[in-house]
Amino acid sequence: MNLGEENVPNNEELAIERLHKLVRSIFQRDYALNPAPVRRPFHAKSHGCVSAFFTIDQDIPDDFRVGVFKVPRTYSSWIRFSNASALIQSDWKLDGRGMSIKLVDVAKDESLENERHKLVQDFVMINHPAFFVRNAMDFAEFSSRITGPSLPLSFFFGRNPLKWRVHEFITLVKTGLKWVSSPLAIQYWSQTPYKLGSKAIKFTAKPCSFRNKGIISFGHDRLRQGMTVQLQEEVRFEFLIQVQKCATRMPVEDATIVWPESFSEYRRLATIKIPPQDFNTTQRLQFDENLSFAPWHSLAEHRPIGGINRARRSVYELMSELRHQMNHLE
Repeated sequence: MNLGEENVPNNEELAIERLHKLVRSIFQRDYALNPAPVRRPFHAKSHGCVSAFFTIDQDIPDDFRVGVFKVPRTYSSWIRFSNASALIQSDWKLDGRGMSIKLVDVAKDESLENERHKLVQDFVMINHPAFFVRNAMDFAEFSSRITGPSLPLSFFFGRNPLKWRVHEFITLVKTGLKWVSSPLAIQYWSQTPYKLGSKAIKFTAKPCSFRNKGIISFGHDRLRQGMTVQLQEEVRFEFLIQVQKCATRMPVEDATIVWPESFSEYRRLATIKIPPQDFNTTQRLQFDENLSFAPWHSLAEHRPIGGINRARRSVYELMSELRHQMNHLE
């Protein structure tokens, strides 16, 4: 394999079709149980949607100056912090935590027909550097076993021990076991690879202000409560990228592998500033609920790559369309 090269398995299209059927059945089930509002099937619970500024560094190397990083400037942005689960549950429950960034007034994405997704660039992340399934086929298999709030252990530990997915299970457990005092106090990773022009990269957002120290609250919504207190002052993150330098040790098609920093260090390209604000208003909460984020809300220069991302393209768009239709939104 060459650097940045994708290898599409023959059965990937069938896996994506299977995911489409699963998504439709989940939405139909949830709509029958609770007609409105129909929530996201993943990352359903928000800790807050905040306005922010994404400022490109002045001293970026020339070969990194592509897409939104082409010239130094500041983008207005929206950032949504969330739990990874499809359930609206207590923040004390074990879960992954997400950070999704939407840069606005970027450029029109001609590949997306929906008017909602023009002039944006999304960066979608979670608080662990690797995903817990390798590819689209495994993602479809895992998703098919989700029938309730319990973890589908049969996906990881079947009847044949030689086919146990121990590595994937450990990755999932590591993600859920991380202590989080506040969504503003932890690091987030893309998990999956993307393009930066001709290069393959992963990216991360890392808190860099001493005021990003977490605020410990004790309620079911303790992470929103902590954010509310912290955002009485400005909060900052660094946005960094890691360039693929070895196709074997830093694979494109296996999302469970952490790219070693010994092969390629992270390099800062931008700073994220979240100014003091009240994000608990009725208007902001409604805006948060209606907003959609996806890896493929992207310029061509930052195109998602790898099997998990290829599956996400049409699946995320389908989820967004179904949710907006059922909630009678434009």
